[in-house]
Amino acid sequence: MKKGEKKIRKSNLSTVLFVIGALFLAAALTFTVIRTVSEVTARKKAPTILSKMESLMPQIKSGGFDNRADTSHAMLEVDGESFIGILELPAYGTKLPVGSKWAVSELKAYPCRYDGSLYEGNLSVGGKVTAGQFNFMDKVTKYDAVFFTDVTGKRYSLEVTDVRVTEKMDVEEWQKDCDLVLFSYTEREEYTVVKACFG
Repeated sequence: MKKGEKKIRKSNLSTVLFVIGALFLAAALTFTVIRTVSEVTARKKAPTILSKMESLMPQIKSGGFDNRADTSHAMLEVDGESFIGILELPAYGTKLPVGSKWAVSELKAYPCRYDGSLYEGNLSVGGKVTAGQFNFMDKVTKYDAVFFTDVTGKRYSLEVTDVRVTEKMDVEEWQKDCDLVLFSYTEREEYTVVKACFG
């Protein structure tokens, strides 16, 4: 092979590698932009839903146990999605709608019921550690106040009794000795678990 041919081949290979690199860079930038837009959109969704829920729910009153036969949660539909209530942790300025069923696609916008019922004392709610959602989880401490208002307007008062970090997901174990479990999966591939009980 002549020197000129070698130079042309090297030049062509360099061009191809440059184009491939540029395509990968463009794809990465596009993905970053899409992800950022998606997160911003998700952050705006929860406050909108919360506002609509509060306008549709009856006047808030203190909730207590009433030995109900039906322990399932009433649901409220907003914009084609259903919710079981509103979760509040005043110490962290957190007030969020809680989706009625586990849907990974909705976790970007608001936490969802994973399992159980507040009326049976075994409700578990999962959320994402993102701004405007469960990003407060690593700050929660024992004795923090937690409120859950169901869609019938009954507001239940609870208190944090335990906060733990674990690598294994075991909702059944987490639900022991508490009435409400909040959990999130962190970037460190661990679960932050907050357990709360009625006062």
